[in-house]
Amino acid sequence: MGNASKATLARPSKVSVNIGDCFSDFASWLVVTCLVVGTIVGLAFALVNKNHDIKNMRKEILRIERDNSDLDKQLQYRMAELERQKNSKRIIAQAERLGLRPARGQQVEHLRVVQSQHQKHNREFFSMLE
Repeated sequence: MGNASKATLARPSKVSVNIGDCFSDFASWLVVTCLVVGTIVGLAFALVNKNHDIKNMRKEILRIERDNSDLDKQLQYRMAELERQKNSKRIIAQAERLGLRPARGQQVEHLRVVQSQHQKHNREFFSMLE
């Protein structure tokens, strides 16, 4: 048994490790890892920028909607003012057909209203004005 066990327990062969192979494998792994990490970081940065752009666009949409509402209110006011002016022109035209003319020059009389110091002021009237 002694010889048989010696035959099976042969001397281990020398393992040779080449430092260049290890370094090249590590460098390859490092390059691939850096590329993957760089891609992930780049995509994350692009995502953050897109989210920021979307948020800014939503703010811009809200501002434009608010401006649009304000412009719509102004348009309604101006349309009402135009209707009032058209109605006043119609009234003037009707008055002229009836023979009425606007007063000019000496036809206009100016009155000066003077309040007496002895008159009592109606406090209720003035409180309604406030």
